[in-house]
Amino acid sequence: MSEKESIGVDLALNAALDELYAAPFDSFVSVRRELSMRLRGSGNASAARLVAQAAKPTRTAWALNQVARAHPDIIAAIVRLREAASDEQKTGDAQTIRDGVRRYRDAVGVAVRAARSTLAADGVALSPTQARRLSETLQALSTDASEREKLASGRLTRDVEVEDLFAGVEVSEVARHPKEREAERLRVERERRERERAVEEARAHVTALERAVDDARKISVDAEREARRAQYDSDKAARALAELERKLDQARDNLKKPQRVL
Repeated sequence: MSEKESIGVDLALNAALDELYAAPFDSFVSVRRELSMRLRGSGNASAARLVAQAAKPTRTAWALNQVARAHPDIIAAIVRLREAASDEQKTGDAQTIRDGVRRYRDAVGVAVRAARSTLAADGVALSPTQARRLSETLQALSTDASEREKLASGRLTRDVEVEDLFAGVEVSEVARHPKEREAERLRVERERRERERAVEEARAHVTALERAVDDARKISVDAEREARRAQYDSDKAARALAELERKLDQARDNLKKPQRVL
C-alpha cells in the first residue's frame, strides 16, 4: 500500500470512528455494523475490521464523549485546575489549598452536570452510582494521558476508578465547611439507602420469579398429565371406532349374502 493509500485508509477509519462514537448510545451496535459494511464495500477491508472491533462505551463514558465533543473546554479546565491544585498543595497556605481544591472539584462538578444533561436528553436519569463513576473517571483522566486522549477525541470506552487525590488534604489540612460535611453525609446515606433498596428489590424479584417458576412447573405437570389422559382416551376411542367399523363392515357383508329360506 502506498503512502497516499495509507493516508486515505486512516482518514476513512477516523471519520468512521468519529461517526460511530458520536452516534446515540442505543444505536452503537447497528451503526458499527453499518459503518463496517460501508468500509468493506468501498474496499477498505482493514479499516472495516478495526471499526467492527471498536469497543462499545459504557453509558457514562458515552456521555463524557459527547461532553468532550461539544464542550472540550470543560475537560481542559479539569486537567488545568487539577495541576494547579496539586502545585498549591505543595507550596500554598491552607486557604490557598482549599480554594484550589474547590475550584478543581467545581470543574469536575460542571462536567458531571453536563453529562447528566446529555443523558437526560437521551431519556436516561443519572443515578448516584453513575455520578460517582463519572467523577472518578474525570479525576483519573486528569492524570492518565492515554485515557485523556481517548476522551479528547470522543472515544472513551470505559469508566476509570481512582482514589481521590485530595481526600487526605480535605480531611486533615483543610477543614471543610459544616454544610459541605453535612451534604457529603447525606449523599453517602442516600447512596446507602439506594443500594439497600436495590438489593431488596432484586431479592423480591428473585422470589417472584421462583414462585412463577413453581406455578409454571405445576401447570406444565398438570398439562402433561391431561395430555397423557387425553391421548389414552383418544387411543381408546380410536380402538372402539375401529371395532365398530369392523362390525359394520361385517354386517354389511352379511346383508349382501343370500338369505337361506327355512
